[in-house]
Amino acid sequence: MPKSASRQWRGLLSRLNNRKRLSEPQFNATDVDHYLSKSYKFTFVREPFERLLSAYKDKFITRRAFDRSLLKYYGTKILHHFRPKVTKQSMEALDDITFPEFVEYIIKEGVHEGFDRHWNTYEEQCNPCLIKYDFIGRYEFLAEDGNYMLEKAGENRVQFPKEKPFDTRSELLSYYSKIPLEWILELGRVYRSNFEMFGYAFPGPLEPLFQNATRSKAPKDSTKK
Repeated sequence: MPKSASRQWRGLLSRLNNRKRLSEPQFNATDVDHYLSKSYKFTFVREPFERLLSAYKDKFITRRAFDRSLLKYYGTKILHHFRPKVTKQSMEALDDITFPEFVEYIIKEGVHEGFDRHWNTYEEQCNPCLIKYDFIGRYEFLAEDGNYMLEKAGENRVQFPKEKPFDTRSELLSYYSKIPLEWILELGRVYRSNFEMFGYAFPGPLEPLFQNATRSKAPKDSTKK
């Protein structure tokens, strides 16, 4: 699952000499079904708001060379549709796409045309309703869940590193405070299954934003002077 430690897992599993990609042409549907039926299957999930922010930062701020085609496709689309009077310089550089612009694209256009795998829903990306996973871990407990999974799978050649994964939790409120609460509610509808399927609360870590809005709208006590 992209943005749920997929890069770390690829690096770890690449050290094993029996790694296969079932998307390669030599594997037909029967091969895939047979391989999946006898394999230990796992995936990892992540708090939906944190995963979405991680996808934005990874693809629109870090801007690595190998991500240029993704940045060009989505960045051009976002700026064209959701930035009034966009400049030619911004369209060429694609280096100043904001988080509100990214979210507006997600809820107003992306949800209708289909998502990139880095911010896709869990059921579309990894088919947890179709594939009977032996283990589903949480990004929040990556090392513990990862090594537990490897032990259960009977794999003792590798260990998941204990260092903390890339963490965006401390930045969540800062980034999401830049968008209207209505957009957060809309994201909740778009990713509803991601919250419900794996027990993530909504609005979860963004609850303080709603509490602050409620306090700011509360009527003042006229008896106080």
